[in-house]
Amino acid sequence: MKIETKMQVIKRLDTGERLSQIGAVLNLTTLTIRTILKNKEKILSAATPTTTSFATRITRSRNNTIEKMEKRLSIWTDDEIERNMPLSVI
Repeated sequence: MKIETKMQVIKRLDTGERLSQIGAVLNLTTLTIRTILKNKEKILSAATPTTTSFATRITRSRNNTIEKMEKRLSIWTDDEIERNMPLSVI
């Protein structure tokens, strides 16, 4: 979901608009709106004035070691599938 949509939800909530009304206008479930409200501080801190209108997602950086291991695991599974070896014995 775009940060602009989340900011729009927060602004509507601040004006006192009801969750169901916001959901109807923006085609969102009330659960989604509640989650946005719960994470309001994180969203506001991420939407600093330096954020461009092209930003579409808030991302977290991952540990480089985990990324390397996942890549190696992916290569291994691809090799095993290519050799028709079962990945589990269950």
